[in-house]
Amino acid sequence: MINIEVQNNSVERISNLLDNIPGGAYRAMGNAIGRGLTTVRSETIKQIREVYDIKQKDLINATHIKTQKPTGGDASDIIGYISFSGYKIPLDKFKVSSTKKGIKASQKKGGTMTSFANAFMANLSGNKFVAERVGSSRFPIKGLYGSSTAQMAGNAVVYDEVEKAAQETIDKRVEHEITRLLNGYGR
Repeated sequence: MINIEVQNNSVERISNLLDNIPGGAYRAMGNAIGRGLTTVRSETIKQIREVYDIKQKDLINATHIKTQKPTGGDASDIIGYISFSGYKIPLDKFKVSSTKKGIKASQKKGGTMTSFANAFMANLSGNKFVAERVGSSRFPIKGLYGSSTAQMAGNAVVYDEVEKAAQETIDKRVEHEITRLLNGYGR
């Protein structure tokens, strides 16, 4: 889970600035954290695509994103959540090449291709996928899969970039929300 928060010294400053506006500090921080969650959502997809060799359409189709907007009783405990889940993505959605010796695949951009000697491109009912035979007979076969979106979002490079972008958004939005409320908008 990505940790984005309004710093403690900022909470005190916001509370002091918006003291005369009922619920002002709560609204300012809640709106800023809500925008931070939106940034996490979009930036995670962007950063996954920077690291992994997958099309955006395939990534989004295999992803379930659950967002809970900021909640809490007062300005000191405003919390918002975002979680990524989904199934493992079929290997053919990543970089795959077919050779005489089997299939070679790579999940990461610029990564080394891993060989699957017994794998082949299957075509069942118009659905193409990378498969491997389970036994020595022709059937059954099993599909080969790569990482899930949650696993890719947990990559250290992706995680750090997303956290940095989200924190920048929160910091900017807090200042914007303070100005907005002090000028009489959103009361």
